[in-house]
Amino acid sequence: MQVNKGHITLNATDLVAHAACDHLTVLDWQQQTGQRAKPDYYDPLTEILRERGFRHEAAFIQALEDQGLSVSHIDGVGVDDGAMRATREAMEAGADVIVQAALRHGTWSGRADVLQRVETPGFYPVSADGLERAENFRS
Repeated sequence: MQVNKGHITLNATDLVAHAACDHLTVLDWQQQTGQRAKPDYYDPLTEILRERGFRHEAAFIQALEDQGLSVSHIDGVGVDDGAMRATREAMEAGADVIVQAALRHGTWSGRADVLQRVETPGFYPVSADGLERAENFRS
């Protein structure tokens, strides 16, 4: 969740967190509006899991490249106008795969780890395990 000039922007993580525990949404809101400080702690297990995730994603992307697919990487971590423009340009250029595609619609925004092009209607998110297309994401 991000609050900027009274406008709330949400992402998939916010939705999952709220579904698991609606109090997390309250805590996040309080942090975003300055009512509560963000917790300051370090968990080495979190770092290990994050690193394993990065390695898994890199291996999956390499496997896509090894199949001869064109892969476009979108720099950055936020969903700003530049990232949105780069994502659209990659789609228009016909990239087979877009890594870290920036997506935004209304108050929802986020980064898709991997989008893989299909001919109809366009792009689909690749499932979390990377083994099949997530067909339920059709627009």
